[in-house]
Amino acid sequence: MRFSIFVSNHGKLDGIEDLISIISTVIIKRGHEVTVTETLDPDAITLIIDEFTDAISNREIIEFKRQNPNSGLVYVLTEFIEHRLFVTSFNFFGGIVEASVIAAMNVYFRNHREDFQSATIQHWLVAIFYSPLLVVYLFDHFLRNLIRNERLPLISRLHRTAYMLMRYLGLEKMIACADAVILSHQSIVDNINGIIENTPVLGTIHPEINFAEIERSLFLDKKLFIEITGSITPYRLKFIRRINIDILSLGIKNRFNPCKSIPFSTTAGQSIARGAYSLHPPQLKNWKYSSPTRIYRALQHEHNMPVLTKVFHQHPIEKLCLQFIGEKSLYEMYRYFKFPSELIDYLGPLTKEYMQIANMENDRILQAIMINYKNLKKNES
Repeated sequence: MRFSIFVSNHGKLDGIEDLISIISTVIIKRGHEVTVTETLDPDAITLIIDEFTDAISNREIIEFKRQNPNSGLVYVLTEFIEHRLFVTSFNFFGGIVEASVIAAMNVYFRNHREDFQSATIQHWLVAIFYSPLLVVYLFDHFLRNLIRNERLPLISRLHRTAYMLMRYLGLEKMIACADAVILSHQSIVDNINGIIENTPVLGTIHPEINFAEIERSLFLDKKLFIEITGSITPYRLKFIRRINIDILSLGIKNRFNPCKSIPFSTTAGQSIARGAYSLHPPQLKNWKYSSPTRIYRALQHEHNMPVLTKVFHQHPIEKLCLQFIGEKSLYEMYRYFKFPSELIDYLGPLTKEYMQIANMENDRILQAIMINYKNLKKNES
């Protein structure tokens, strides 16, 4: 069977390269063909990784489904819907003041975007109720700029909140075009019932690990330090500082280099030292979910050992990581770097156990997608 991964709805592929790799591997290993494309193909099962902020792309998908009602469109959902403080958005873990901003934006975007659902009376009432707190948000913004002597534009501070809300509103509208959805994390299903209605959830895709590649490449061309990629939030910065203080207090800075951040855009072709270990703290203290895709990237593509600051027990791939628990962890990481065969011996049985789960789950998802697609084609005939 022929599959396509539609990517035109994404402005750039940096944030979804790992997911494309995970999905492609699952499909190809099971004897199917897959292409990554910017064109919707009525003769293929099309997977769309959720990103519905682009009005032009949304219109294209709606029109495609109208013209090809029995084509197979499967959405891959990657973000967490949070219903809190009378507002709903993706990855909303903030307080009541941020909720007031979301409430105002919710009404604004719904009234200005034809590809979003219209604002209801309830949306307006929540926005009006919260409106006094917008003054608090603005005052806090200007106070921060004054204290820190910064000139951060208000729109820059609002960007992430607005982006996550638009992603949610886009999915809320565009879910009607999906014949089925699959998840990148099982916990996504917890709050999706409010918008998904009759669209079947086929399961959670699991990254598949090539242990032979890990044996060959783990620690290859790596230095003994812990790197951290992605956004360096204040919460993540605390872990960097804590680790570096531990290294100094143990007097091992000549053996164990300081923990440092690596730009997310760094490529293998750049002459920059990479760490033997990668740290994976949540973005925020109250972040509630693990990140299986980042763990997969560390092991399979970055060839370093992932280290968690918190084990969520939400995904079996978390067992393929070390956990940072202070100075004891630095001793452990030093020993594994000096004797990598010990780490390989540790990972071997865990990877085998994980892959049994991953293969079973991914087999089931592919079978469900095929059955769903065959049923659509029966309706066509």
